[in-house]
Amino acid sequence: MALVILILYKKHLELGLLSINHLPARSACLPTMQAGGNYFISMKSSFTNPIVIVLLIVLGYIGILTFKNPIIDYLNDEAYNFIKPEHAVGTLFNVLYTLLAFWLIKKYKLIDLAGLGNAKLKKGLFLLFPLYIVLISAFELEMSFKNVSALSILSLALYTLSVGFAEEYIMRGFVQSLLLKHYGYTKRGIILSVVGSAFLFGLMHLLKFDNGLWGEITQVLYATFIGTMFGAILLRAHKIWPLVIIHGLVDFFGLLNTLVPISKIVEETSTQSQITISNIITLIVLLPCFIYGLILLRKINPESLRLKYIQH
Repeated sequence: MALVILILYKKHLELGLLSINHLPARSACLPTMQAGGNYFISMKSSFTNPIVIVLLIVLGYIGILTFKNPIIDYLNDEAYNFIKPEHAVGTLFNVLYTLLAFWLIKKYKLIDLAGLGNAKLKKGLFLLFPLYIVLISAFELEMSFKNVSALSILSLALYTLSVGFAEEYIMRGFVQSLLLKHYGYTKRGIILSVVGSAFLFGLMHLLKFDNGLWGEITQVLYATFIGTMFGAILLRAHKIWPLVIIHGLVDFFGLLNTLVPISKIVEETSTQSQITISNIITLIVLLPCFIYGLILLRKINPESLRLKYIQH
C-alpha cells in the first residue's frame, strides 16, 4: 500500500503539481510572514493532494472497522441469529461508506468521471465480458437450499449489493476518479491511476489476513485484476451502476455457501497443496480480467478524457 502511494506521489512531483515552494515572495522585507504564509498554504495544499486524500481515506476505513467488528462480535456472542450479524451490520456500514463516497465525489467535482453524471450508458457490450465471473461463481455452488431460509438469502442479497455500492463508489467512483483528475493527462497516467487504485483495493483486503500468506496474496491479485477491469469499463461505459450490480452478483454467489456450515470432513481433507493449487487456478481464471482491462485502457484517448471530464 505504501509502495503504491509513493509511486503516485513521485508522479505527482513530476507533473509539477506541488509548486508551492516556488511561489515568489511579495516582499523581501517580510521573510517571516512569507515563511508563515507558505506554511499555511502548504497545509491547505496537503488536503488537495490526491495522495494525502487517498491515505486519509484508507486510514478512515481502518478506523471505522475498529467500531464495526466489535459490534458484529458482540451480536454473535449474544446469539442474535435472526439474520447473520455480519450481514445486518455490514449493510449499515456499507450504506455509510456509500454516502461518504458520494459526498466526496461531489465535493471534488468528480461526478462525470465517477459515472454518476447525465451521460448515457455507452459501450454496453463491454459489460458482457465480466459476466463470466458471475457464471463461474454460480457454477461453483455446492449447497442445498432446503435448510436455508428466504430471509437469510434476502439479507445476503442486500448485504452483497451494499458491498457493490460501497466498494465501487469508494474505489472506482472516488479514488480512481481523483487520481485520474490529477494524473489522467497521459496514457501512462491513466493506466497508473486505474491499476494503482485497483491494487490499493486489493491491499485493503489484507486487513483481515485470515487466509494464510498465499491465500492473502491471491486475494490481493484477485481484487487487483477485477478492479482494473472494472475501472477500465467505467471509463468506457461512463456509468458506475452496472459495475455495482456485477460486483454484488459476484459476491452474492461467492458467499451463498456461507449460509450453510461447511462440513468438517471437507475442511480436514483440504491439504495445503490443494489450497495452493486452488489459488493458482483462481488467478489463472481471473487473469483475463486484468488483460482485458489493460486492453480497454490502451484504447482510451487521454486528450478526449481530459476534454470530456478532467477540465470540468
